[in-house]
Amino acid sequence: MLIVGAGVSGLGAACHLRRDHPGRRIAILEARDTLGGTWDLFRYPGVRADTDMHTFGYAFAPWRARPGSPTARRSSLSAFPGGDLFAAVSRGTASVRTDTVATFTEDGLLLASGERLAADIIVTATGLNVEALGDVRVTVDDTPVNLADTVVYKGLLLSGVPNLAYLVGYTHASWTLRIGLAGEYLSRLLTHMDAHGHTTARPEVGDPPLATRRWPPAAGHPPLPGPGRRLPDAGYARATPPGRPRPVANIHRLSR
Repeated sequence: MLIVGAGVSGLGAACHLRRDHPGRRIAILEARDTLGGTWDLFRYPGVRADTDMHTFGYAFAPWRARPGSPTARRSSLSAFPGGDLFAAVSRGTASVRTDTVATFTEDGLLLASGERLAADIIVTATGLNVEALGDVRVTVDDTPVNLADTVVYKGLLLSGVPNLAYLVGYTHASWTLRIGLAGEYLSRLLTHMDAHGHTTARPEVGDPPLATRRWPPAAGHPPLPGPGRRLPDAGYARATPPGRPRPVANIHRLSR
């Protein structure tokens, strides 16, 4: 088995697979010369992680944080200790603008609306343009796969793509909580395949097709249109009128 990336997700998946399938050969590919991925790459003074450290881990190696310890207090970093931000907003010494940055200027920023914002320090924290699979090009039988045309199954397998798992953690909770669930499911799937002599697992959308939505789900954000989407969709169940067949969720096509 080949795992691409020695970040927290890749290492977690490798531990699950090694524990439950000790007879399988596992290799991890990593472009950097160290482990940890994003969580090792981004380092800020006094900040260890941008998540609740008590839940940032796996069931096979949970944190042993003591109440009142630095680790237990780490999750307060993103909650504006002392309420200084809110106090500044109330005093009128801090303000919020919703706009698009057109360009940097000598003394700050020029917004798309034409407004100029003076600033001594600019922190670029406008989010990420997520590249699914690290922008790896996927092909099946020499046919390119457009990930935006696929539907994700169980949060890690892609419709029409055999023997490929794409692990993404939670974005509004500890990343590892979801990676742990994905690793456990992947392990169970491999156990089932071994028991029945299958070598290939490929999800397929059922008939009739199920309704889909943006994935990973982001509260308050509508699905990205057409060519702007770079991520697969996810299926979800809508209320079905009596007497009509309910859309079938993705099912595995297993083969020997």
